[in-house]
Amino acid sequence: MLRGSERIGHGFGLWLGSLAILSFLGAVDRARAANKELSEIFIEVRPSAIETRTAATREIAFIEVLELALDQNLDLKLARAEEEIRRARSQGATFKLVPALEFGAGTAQTDGRVQGSFGILADTRFDTKLATASVTYQVNLGARILDALAARKELDAAVYGVLSTRQRLLLRVAELYGNLGLARVGYQIAQQRTQDSEEFFRITSARERAGVGLGSDAALARVELATDRQDLVLAREIWETASVRLAVVLRLDSAVFLIPAENRLAPIDFEAAMRGQEAEQSARQRPDVEASRRRMEAAARRFTAAWWDLAGPELNAELRETYIGDRADDTGDRRNAGLFVGWTLSLEKAAKLVERRAERKAAHLEALREEERAAGEARRALHEMEAARDRVPLAWDGLEAAQQNHRISLAQFKSGTALALEVLDASDRLAGAQLDLARSIIDYNLSQVKLLAATGVLQLDLLQRPHQGGS
Repeated sequence: MLRGSERIGHGFGLWLGSLAILSFLGAVDRARAANKELSEIFIEVRPSAIETRTAATREIAFIEVLELALDQNLDLKLARAEEEIRRARSQGATFKLVPALEFGAGTAQTDGRVQGSFGILADTRFDTKLATASVTYQVNLGARILDALAARKELDAAVYGVLSTRQRLLLRVAELYGNLGLARVGYQIAQQRTQDSEEFFRITSARERAGVGLGSDAALARVELATDRQDLVLAREIWETASVRLAVVLRLDSAVFLIPAENRLAPIDFEAAMRGQEAEQSARQRPDVEASRRRMEAAARRFTAAWWDLAGPELNAELRETYIGDRADDTGDRRNAGLFVGWTLSLEKAAKLVERRAERKAAHLEALREEERAAGEARRALHEMEAARDRVPLAWDGLEAAQQNHRISLAQFKSGTALALEVLDASDRLAGAQLDLARSIIDYNLSQVKLLAATGVLQLDLLQRPHQGGS
């Protein structure tokens, strides 16, 4: 009996040592400094098998995700299509300033009584052959010039809209990929906890059978094992959901399970360091704010154009060459030229002027709102980044404390001075600290991307640079 308990104690001691190491994350730098440098904190993520509802899996790197998003995402393609529409409208508004060419030809037959220009009546029958070519120019010149300038501003707004959509897409993809990585780490934590709970249940059951352990310890270990198995299923579901969300944005087959290719999770410097006023000033120049300013300028020109439509003169010029006769081989030449300037006043034009004034006011308010919102988002993103950076070393310290507490609880349980409940509680705290460190690192990385987006300087190369050459 004594030898059996000694063997159990020896096995438990080996398990004690293995649980003191973060086996689910591999080698983690274990410096003991109270204020850990961010560059010294990282997590090695080991590949782990996962049971999915589909056999198809795909390992995908962050750089590949960014390139796929810019190439396949529908939101970005729609923004580019809108730019093409605005470009065509701008060209059309410019072409309204160009004279139009008119061509025509026809034949007619007159049979019966006609009346001459002096009132003389006569019976006649004749054919008429007619061909015309003319250059016409009918335009409210001031209104059409302003319309063309407004259309150009709307095109500029569409160009900025594409840039804004591109930045929002990069931010969205970075967030989804971060969620995918966090879900992967969460699954590995749940997987390791399940394995540890199985081992803990085996040992407590063996100690109970050997007469050196309590039955309540084995019961608690059984409950913990059942809970951890449920958590493992939930962690798998969270990972699968994150995979589907990313696949939808990238327009990949959502049935294919995505696995992050990076094997290291570490704080990354995306060169997002800005301070106060600098961040706000940069935010006031970001693409969506510039787009709103261009729309405001376009609305102002539309309003002035409406004034010209109401009160400005209309120019009507025509040069017409006519060929007329009763046979195609016998047509005479006649040329007409004319120039007319006039005004057309209407209530419809007055109502359009009121509408354009309201649109100008709305566009001004929208531009002001976008500028203030951008400045607020930049300030908030800066604070979030600073707070996220401070949380990373704190999470590391919390993990080290949880590891130490776990080791002590296991040692006390082995010596009989602690209950299984204390060990399980320490195990829960350790798992929570592991996940908290992973979340803190991802939050810090994403907070920098959010700051780049909030200040309008988020570019593909800034996100790719830290990942060049793999990790």
